[in-house]
Amino acid sequence: MGDCPQISELGAFAEAGSGSDALQSHVSNCDACQESLQSLREEVLSLQIPLSEIWFRDHISCPHGAHLAGYRASTLEADALEYVSFHVEELGCPHCQARLEQGVLEGSEEGRQTMRRSRQRVGEATLVLLNELGKA
Repeated sequence: MGDCPQISELGAFAEAGSGSDALQSHVSNCDACQESLQSLREEVLSLQIPLSEIWFRDHISCPHGAHLAGYRASTLEADALEYVSFHVEELGCPHCQARLEQGVLEGSEEGRQTMRRSRQRVGEATLVLLNELGKA
């Protein structure tokens, strides 16, 4: 139809799930707009990321390092202890579990030596790789 809404209006309609009465009336009577709206709805759904994925990916809910250290040392107040415990144990946040493990390693002489050896091996492997790339 010549009086079809702009694609931006259909996009907003697809995203919000509702629109003005005039827009809804037009779309319900226009095959081309119904088809466009369906495509836009599918695109909107494909772009959505679960909120939990964002929280874990960006570490939004992860406790501050000081809280993890307090958790490890059992010095947190009850509310903070409850949250960190839930986050680490119930949710099983792999990022914070790794940070806790790293803190344990850093706190022992054996752990510090292991980390030094690991950094040295990474450095050596990097030099070998850089030498190989230089030859290419």
